[in-house]
Amino acid sequence: MKLRPTGFTLLELLVVLVIVGITLSFVVLSLGLRSDRDILAEEARRIATLMQLASEEAVVQGRELAMQFDGTAYRFLVLDKDRWQAMTADDIWRERRLPAGLDAELVVEGRSQTSATASARLVYFYSSGEISPFQLSLQDSQRKYRHYVNGDAQGLIRHLEETDDAG
Repeated sequence: MKLRPTGFTLLELLVVLVIVGITLSFVVLSLGLRSDRDILAEEARRIATLMQLASEEAVVQGRELAMQFDGTAYRFLVLDKDRWQAMTADDIWRERRLPAGLDAELVVEGRSQTSATASARLVYFYSSGEISPFQLSLQDSQRKYRHYVNGDAQGLIRHLEETDDAG
């Protein structure tokens, strides 16, 4: 009676390791591991794009629009019969929260928006194409990265990234 050797061959072990490696790669990629810098840049680009869209929408519709910002969230409003109403007709204009770990400060027409002036935390988009001048600064909680979204009275909205040359 001949005994069969027990255990795994080297080839079998290599195949299992390759399969585990491929599976682990897919898991890591699906988690979407993004740095604070990437999250901050994405949010700043989103805000700048939505504000530019709101400015264009105000001109196209011939209506006054605004973005209300409270430090942790923002939403878009439309002036309807002398009252500001939340824009709900399209999912684009839904209220959005800033990602955890981001700090933000809004300065409108040269005035920093503090909790005492919470009702004044509006950036206006006029049907003429003008907007209320503003600067929104976004930074990560460690204060390593900073992005700005700036708007001038003529309606130009820009997204800027502050670079740290010191590394």
